[in-house]
Amino acid sequence: MFTLPYLSTISCPLYTRVDVNGQNYRINMNPLSGAQAYYPETNYVNMTCTRLNSSGKCNSWQIEPSGTYVPAGGTTSVRGNVGKLVKVVTVKGRTTDIDQGDFYFSFSIGVTNP
Repeated sequence: MFTLPYLSTISCPLYTRVDVNGQNYRINMNPLSGAQAYYPETNYVNMTCTRLNSSGKCNSWQIEPSGTYVPAGGTTSVRGNVGKLVKVVTVKGRTTDIDQGDFYFSFSIGVTNP
């Protein structure tokens, strides 16, 4: 991430964790075959370097969907990724993902390294 040139974009997987009332969930976006938490129907995210520090290293990024879809009842496509929602549980001492379905996610995440 730090060596990404200014205004360059790369595609990469995204995993986010959400805790709801003590229950852990993950949203996975990783279509890469053979990878951990591989879900071929999902999309990568696009990460763009938006600022460089005084040493010329990237220190600010914008993360957005790489995919598009047409919302129900709509006629125009919007930016959004397919993501896999899983419930994370422990069964016999082993972490297991329980599939909760595929969903469209629209987002724009700004990340800055002070």
